[in-house]
Amino acid sequence: MNSSKLVRVSNSRRPLKLISSNGSLEEFELSVRRNYELDNDSVIQFEDDHGAAINAETFPILLSIFPIADIGFKLVGEETAEIAIDLSSQQLIADFSIPSFSVDNSFKQVLDCVIHQNKQISAIVAACNYKGLVDDKAATFLIKEFVFKLVELKGESPSPSDQKQLAVALIDILPCWRYPESKEGLVGF
Repeated sequence: MNSSKLVRVSNSRRPLKLISSNGSLEEFELSVRRNYELDNDSVIQFEDDHGAAINAETFPILLSIFPIADIGFKLVGEETAEIAIDLSSQQLIADFSIPSFSVDNSFKQVLDCVIHQNKQISAIVAACNYKGLVDDKAATFLIKEFVFKLVELKGESPSPSDQKQLAVALIDILPCWRYPESKEGLVGF
């Protein structure tokens, strides 16, 4: 690549940052180390916003596809805040304490955890609730994040019941997303 591109860099334990890149993964890794004050001994693994590994061959292609690429990184050996969910037993098992929940509000509990763990999502939800509306940019981002979590939990084809439970949980978290003309605030279920 001839010109620099901005890359949105994230890590579950560090703040989101924009870092420029000329397309070289090696130089980008040095910039990440410098921006996040990581030592040279740390082994960094880069991945796209769906968790797919990024290497020196795929990195410049990824940058050419998106105006601002979203790339996450993990340090080998560093523990991440992951949530394991077994909806059949109606318990949430995580690396932090969350009370048990019923099937009716299980998706709300999951989404609350996602919001709590991600400062960017938390800020967007707070801003939308403060303004009383979800703009297109926020809607696109939130739907992507929350549907990704639904697919992660229920697979590529979640049941209509699971989809409705997610929608109900979203309306509970973001009341401004409620359709005023419907009884439950939902359309299409």
